Amino acid sequence: MDLDSQSGRKQLIEQIAWTENVKRKAYSLRQTEIYGDYLFNHVWDNITGRFSADTAQAMPICAHINLARRIVKAEASIYKEEPLRSFTDVSDEQHEVLSLVYRDMMANSKFMRSNESFKLQQQNHIMIVPKDGKLQMRVLRNHHVDAIEDPENPEEALGYVIHNFNREFFSGNNRRKENDQYQFGRFNQFTNQRNDSIDAMIGDEDDWKKSENRYLVWTKEFNYIMDGKGNVVSEFTESPIPGTLPIIDISQEKDFTYWVKQGDAIVDATVDYNVTMSDVGFIVQNQGFAQAYMIAEKEMTPDNLQIGPNSLLHLPIDATTDQRPEFGFAQTGADIDGALNYANSKLMAFLTSRGLDPDVISTDSQNSASSSGVQEFLRMMKHFKASKEDYDTYKHAEMKVFEIIKAWQNNVPELLDRKYQTGNLSENAELMVQYAGPEMLQTEQERVDVWASKVENGFASRVDALMALEGIDKDAALERIMEIDENGDFQQGPANNEDFEIGPVRDDSGTEESSEE
Repeated sequence: MDLDSQSGRKQLIEQIAWTENVKRKAYSLRQTEIYGDYLFNHVWDNITGRFSADTAQAMPICAHINLARRIVKAEASIYKEEPLRSFTDVSDEQHEVLSLVYRDMMANSKFMRSNESFKLQQQNHIMIVPKDGKLQMRVLRNHHVDAIEDPENPEEALGYVIHNFNREFFSGNNRRKENDQYQFGRFNQFTNQRNDSIDAMIGDEDDWKKSENRYLVWTKEFNYIMDGKGNVVSEFTESPIPGTLPIIDISQEKDFTYWVKQGDAIVDATVDYNVTMSDVGFIVQNQGFAQAYMIAEKEMTPDNLQIGPNSLLHLPIDATTDQRPEFGFAQTGADIDGALNYANSKLMAFLTSRGLDPDVISTDSQNSASSSGVQEFLRMMKHFKASKEDYDTYKHAEMKVFEIIKAWQNNVPELLDRKYQTGNLSENAELMVQYAGPEMLQTEQERVDVWASKVENGFASRVDALMALEGIDKDAALERIMEIDENGDFQQGPANNEDFEIGPVRDDSGTEESSEE
């Protein structure tokens, strides 16, 4: 594909508009909407697909239990604690400037959002470009970007095209009845507000249309903007960072295609659970009503009935027969508890299939609390192991991001403010990143017992124990121990061993000082 020619660019635009590619973006948009709490449309669609719009209109639709967001945030654990970054083959001044670059482009926050997108969609992209004098980092979801695939290796991209996805094609307005009978209807999928067709000056949901036919093209050689006909509408320039793409792909296993093939288990489970709870709510709603009935001869039935606390119901009796009229209310006997147990069983099974503790989603008022630090550690290890396989993926992503930063610094430093300029970085300069792992959590009593055992067995001094337990420096610990000894506050160890003594104080020279004066 020759992107230097208009015909080649038109061919690229045609490929972007292919049905398969549009469906890919539609799936991504659906995932993003559900993750962003826009659930109503999708629950509504599911119910109307199974029943009818009339039934959906009568149901108390549950569309606010967002399992997807909670599960994704539980699984995306890599950047919950800030990693430690260090740089090799750089000067102290360059190290300081690079740390400032990462801080001001909010790298940790952006990587956390990327990690969440990765757990939601199994793939996302990060773009790093200079703007307003500093490097900016942007996370791209799958419907934000199109890849120019390498014909020799379809799992890699030769370049990228960024443009706004036409969401109007998937708008619910096309599926609502023309007479607008249903006030709930299907709201616009992207904003949960109906399109009013008014071009507002600020905050109009249709603003994306203005740039719909603008395509930002990045390759290793060129960078330009073209319109929907393949005409270049910006300056056709060489890439400011030749040989480097400012966009990286974050993904794992591919199947000889650029885009990762994956299902929608998380968002499907979210919609399914809300639909099930809507069904339960519908049952509960109907349980609150009863159907009036009357058993009597036709001639004995009143022509008009008005039932209420202020009404008198007269049922005539035929003296010639033994049959007496009967009036009552009939109620259904739906198993509400059984329906709720069914919904919860589905939820628990899904969480278990994701390798998550069912307590990630609480379905009752009981809170699970760990009785010891060991139990809490084991709970944390579950999440740690669940995301361990992702660490290599993000370490590799961090390396690629650093290479892009190096390219901007070494090729066009004039695009950055002076405080962000590192000077020429060595080709051998590398990033070392260390992620935080789970820490052993202990109760206060467990911590005291551990240090008491260390002191008893000669592995630590009273000073070491007090410094660790109280979080104070050595001088303060020594002073505190002297006060304890003078006041006689510390006479015995644990209650089960009254003769236990914590031990002597060691000074810096290694000699022991008696704790009894």
